Amino acid sequence: MISLTSLEALVGQQIGLSDWFEIGPARVALFEHAVESQPVDRVPPFLLLSLLPYLFSGVMLPTGNPRATINYGLERLESGSVVVVGERVRARALLEGVERIGDSIQIRRRVIVETEDSQMALDAVTITRLVY
Repeated sequence: MISLTSLEALVGQQIGLSDWFEIGPARVALFEHAVESQPVDRVPPFLLLSLLPYLFSGVMLPTGNPRATINYGLERLESGSVVVVGERVRARALLEGVERIGDSIQIRRRVIVETEDSQMALDAVTITRLVY
């Protein structure tokens, strides 16, 4: 099992910054079709949320090899400024907390999606449990 101390040393630090990603009209149209909503000229906040696994696909924490990784979901979600279709965004992740729960470690990450003009478009705290 991974040392809790090695993760605790990262609490409060930025643990990832994604590349810039353009949210084009085709992606928005597919999302609108999937959720059966009417076309709009702005990016729905839940589309931004759904992009987080893609944006952070290269972010690795020193977690060892858990038997299972469980996405417990969101502790908090706040949408901010409007993202217009065709605009680029990026996401940054900060490690907010870690705690041992039995044979697992629970991780709290704060993820902020921002626009090119440094406006916060989405602010979320995610919970993940690693079972060893």
